[in-house]
Amino acid sequence: MRMNRRLCSSVGLLCTLIVLSSCSLLSQSDSASPSNSTSVSPTATVTPSESPTDPAVSPSASPTAPELTASASQIDCQDGQAHIVWQVNHTLGNVAMKIADLQCESGGPQFGQVIETFSLENGKWISQGLASGPDLSFRTVGECMDDLVNSISCPAQALSEDGSKLEGNLSIALTDKNATWQFAVKD
Repeated sequence: MRMNRRLCSSVGLLCTLIVLSSCSLLSQSDSASPSNSTSVSPTATVTPSESPTDPAVSPSASPTAPELTASASQIDCQDGQAHIVWQVNHTLGNVAMKIADLQCESGGPQFGQVIETFSLENGKWISQGLASGPDLSFRTVGECMDDLVNSISCPAQALSEDGSKLEGNLSIALTDKNATWQFAVKD
């Protein structure tokens, strides 16, 4: 089959339009990503750490944000000071937040940890208070995952009333600067 000049230029124009519309659709889907959605930086996982300054665990919420230290916490350690087990950046609407897991003893994760939220106000991390949850002694024992929609899930252990360890999952939910947590025992 022999193509004449008019048919050839029509086919060329059609191919050009298809390529341009593909590029346009791709750039629209990239720009459709909400800029104020909840996110964790730089990754969606948080690894427990003995060092609160580990950049993989506690990246700054912005280039000018100060590092979160345990001194900003409301936790009351009667025989010493609080220690950050892990912390993660979170954005709720346009509010820069950190969620931190704290304990009163240094070293690896101990039972009796608390979850506390902080918001960045005037260049300082301000405690929003301890997250509410059941009267249960827990510790996180592995990588936490952020679902990028205002909830964080961590493998954890809790102590039963008789003192035995219960394996399960700690779920932290965020709403309007507040946090709640609950522990679910693995089946």
